[in-house]
Amino acid sequence: MRLAELIRERQSVARLVAVLLLALAVGVLVGAIAEGGGGTRTVTVDGTLGPHAKRTARQVAATTPLPAVRAVAPSVSDGEPHAGPDPSSSSAGWRGPLTAALEKGVDLAKRDGGMAAAAVWVDDWSSPVVIGPDRPDRMWSISKPVAAIATLQASNGSLSANVNDAMIASIQRSDNCSERGVVLTLQRLAGGNPDTAARRFDDTLEEAGVQSSGPLQILPASEAGTECLHRLESSGISGTSDSAPGFGTYSWTLRDAVSFAHALADGRYGGAGETVLALMRLHKDYGLEPDSTADYTSPLDWPPSGGTFPAVWHPAYKGGWGGHASRPGFPKGDFMAAQIVVLDLGGHRVALAARFWPSREPSSDDPGVTPAPQALHGLFDQVQETLAGLQHHG
Repeated sequence: MRLAELIRERQSVARLVAVLLLALAVGVLVGAIAEGGGGTRTVTVDGTLGPHAKRTARQVAATTPLPAVRAVAPSVSDGEPHAGPDPSSSSAGWRGPLTAALEKGVDLAKRDGGMAAAAVWVDDWSSPVVIGPDRPDRMWSISKPVAAIATLQASNGSLSANVNDAMIASIQRSDNCSERGVVLTLQRLAGGNPDTAARRFDDTLEEAGVQSSGPLQILPASEAGTECLHRLESSGISGTSDSAPGFGTYSWTLRDAVSFAHALADGRYGGAGETVLALMRLHKDYGLEPDSTADYTSPLDWPPSGGTFPAVWHPAYKGGWGGHASRPGFPKGDFMAAQIVVLDLGGHRVALAARFWPSREPSSDDPGVTPAPQALHGLFDQVQETLAGLQHHG
């Protein structure tokens, strides 16, 4: 089965779930109105908390399913190259308002207890806007779309069903074992060793004008764990006992991250890029590891996993997080949560990137034990409000 067909199959299931969740939410809302009275917490029709309620990630996870509905992707193409921005419509006038939105969002995120940075690049701009620190930091799981594009290009878009499944899980679920399967496939296609796989990955970044920097870890099979090795062997992926690059340990800047998102947005990667965007639009789910729900306690439809941009904008999300544990070349205690987003506003595509570093280091790599989900959500809220206004006023 082709990757595009697998994507459509998962989206069909997602739409059915969306309809059921919407019906449930409407029923809850009607019931709340009928009961009336009591309390200050309100829920609007689009599933967000009302203006007088204090919104936290855990409250939304426990009580409000509708943001997940808004994160469901619409139908996608069969990996056809993007036509590019509408030449009859310029977004030059968007730069000032979006700069102000990022500045406000970054400032608000700081109040949650940490430091933030954000960037935006509309498809017909010559350069991005970057607000906040632009220091090198690890790619973490935002490396997964890069590896997917490199693998699709190396295979000429023809992958086995087991690699298709691994690629979907690596992006939709941010599943690390599945990502190892994708990287091992890239390594085999690139000549069979980590150095040639890394060159393919680097070439993909260079198409976006990005130069990756070390240190890049070459991970032995033992690093993946016995459960992962067994899963990959059972699925028939080749080379499971080989060492392979851990691309998430590469470093890049925020400008690099938004440059990659912009390359996705403007169609630079052709059909491979459109396929990866389709995967990024799929509603997020937990990883396939046995302890994945304990390792990620934040709502899946909030950053850094998913998001709540309107579904009509076809939002494509990929987040990355980590750093509480030491890695070669990096000090212990440098946790960061980050996300890239690509939005399609009809005539223009908008690339976003954001990072958040909590003031207090967490005890694990779970974003849910940090202010990161609330901080990034609030930051992107400022962007959403501004984009909605710009779109409304033409």
